[in-house]
Amino acid sequence: MLRQEANLLHPYNVHLIRTKFFLAHAAMELSRYDEALDLYQQLLPCLKFYVHANHPTIAVNKIGVGNLLEKKKKWTEAKQNFTEALAIMEHSHGSTHPLRASVMEHISSCDRHLNGSGQLEDTGDTSDASSSSHDDSTETSSSSEPNSSTETS
Repeated sequence: MLRQEANLLHPYNVHLIRTKFFLAHAAMELSRYDEALDLYQQLLPCLKFYVHANHPTIAVNKIGVGNLLEKKKKWTEAKQNFTEALAIMEHSHGSTHPLRASVMEHISSCDRHLNGSGQLEDTGDTSDASSSSHDDSTETSSSSEPNSSTETS
């Protein structure tokens, strides 16, 4: 279905964007993290075309990318996405929104994995693991996976 839509519609068509969002969420629920990550990353430029840089949708997308990177134990990249989401949420969600606290917990979790464990970060390259950053092999669960109900302003 996505292939048909992608062949027929402009990459920034709202129906194609919606389809990619739903497929990304479904892939994440099915533990198809690489596929979900690819779709979420494809969505970001499309979303930025339609909404301003501090829009909650951008933050929610970055949280989704961060969650997927956490599942793949890519702590540095995950932290970067969570930090960018938090900066947006300062404007869009305010300082008391529960999602903000959840994102801060994810940032702290990434910090713990990067700073305190002595184990290697999964870089996706299995040829030379000794040159990788440090992480912990414990996978964190994400209670703030993006869905349409988390996008509030």
